[in-house]
Amino acid sequence: MGLSNDGRGKHLLSPNPKGQVLAFERAYQQAGIDPKSIAYVECHGTGTPLGDRTELNSMETFLGHLGLRHRWVL
Repeated sequence: MGLSNDGRGKHLLSPNPKGQVLAFERAYQQAGIDPKSIAYVECHGTGTPLGDRTELNSMETFLGHLGLRHRWVL
């Protein structure tokens, strides 16, 4: 599990893309898992336009530089 919360976000319930990416990085690093080995990700899926968009964008930022072809299913 990777956590990231510095209290500097706009609001407690407003997602922060940089914080989410940092949480992904920490989780995979601490678990010793290579992100290239990921085949399936189950997201939080808040069901809100801002939350879902931010979560998908954060995953794209985290995984996008690996050169993998991802098919997002919502």
